[in-house]
Amino acid sequence: MKIAITADVHLTSRKLHPERYHALENILDQMLQEEITTLIVAGDLFDESSRNYDEFDTFCKSSKYSKNKFILIPGNHDVRLNKEFVTAENVEIITEPTVRSFESKGLKLFLLPYKPDKSMGEFIAEKSTELPENDWVLIGHGDWAEGMREPNPFEPGVYMPLTRTDMETYKPEKVILGHIHKCLDRDKIHYIGSPCGLDITETGRRRFLILDSKTGRLTPKGIDSDYIYFNESFIILPLKNEKTYVKQQIAS
Repeated sequence: MKIAITADVHLTSRKLHPERYHALENILDQMLQEEITTLIVAGDLFDESSRNYDEFDTFCKSSKYSKNKFILIPGNHDVRLNKEFVTAENVEIITEPTVRSFESKGLKLFLLPYKPDKSMGEFIAEKSTELPENDWVLIGHGDWAEGMREPNPFEPGVYMPLTRTDMETYKPEKVILGHIHKCLDRDKIHYIGSPCGLDITETGRRRFLILDSKTGRLTPKGIDSDYIYFNESFIILPLKNEKTYVKQQIAS
């Protein structure tokens, strides 16, 4: 069975940030084309500053997406998310650590919601008897403690860390995380990245991931988002019409 995974959508309202809904719609449209019905959101579907649960609820109930299954894992921005906020029957909210199998001989998925002041290792230890070595996938929201060293001025500190010791002790097949908005693939660790760049620091084309729950194969898929931020360097040579020349080069 193939499952689509995204994270860090940071929905507010269509009026305020329509591009974030457009990115989510593009993911779902690609899923329809590939006959994938289940979407897991690994934290921060909603933005902390402004949440519109009713709008998302209506979105999930629409005829176009009513056959999709939405599995929502709360992140640090929507940590209090629970079923009270959403009435759509095709939405499941994971409020406690959950081990799930999507097919009889497939990998087990450990769906881990964000918990303040906790580490991922604490919850993995509690469920370790249900997680066979090299035959399970962690999907959660937080920091890979041995990973990215780039400071985030918007979210200083450490959020629900996963350590190298956790990896060596419990031996997941893969780890798929939200929280860091930059796409990252490092050995078994995969940060999905935000599906729509939230500001100019989130550069490059965005993606979501497709997981084959039987084989563990992970496939990235590009998202046709409204905005793509990028870093560009310009070398300007002395010319008579420098301004016109630069405009032509940018346009081409």
